[in-house]
Amino acid sequence: MKKTILSIVCLAAAGNVLAGPTELFAKYDKNKDGVISKDEYLAMRASFKSGKEPGDVERSKKFFARKDKDKNGSLSVEEFIAK
Repeated sequence: MKKTILSIVCLAAAGNVLAGPTELFAKYDKNKDGVISKDEYLAMRASFKSGKEPGDVERSKKFFARKDKDKNGSLSVEEFIAK
């Protein structure tokens, strides 16, 4: 019985971890077109920063370019969650 409860708790926790990036993607896809534009991405990254530091925008642009594997100027959910 204890193993069953522990298994259920572990599976529930794993589901929450896996759902996190998808939920974040949906939150920052402001126009709900199914992709995150460069502007949406930069706004998202800026919202994570408590204070602006020199180079933050340029660093965010580099991160965006690295994630945009197909170089179409937007991030699909797969590109967004990929490491």
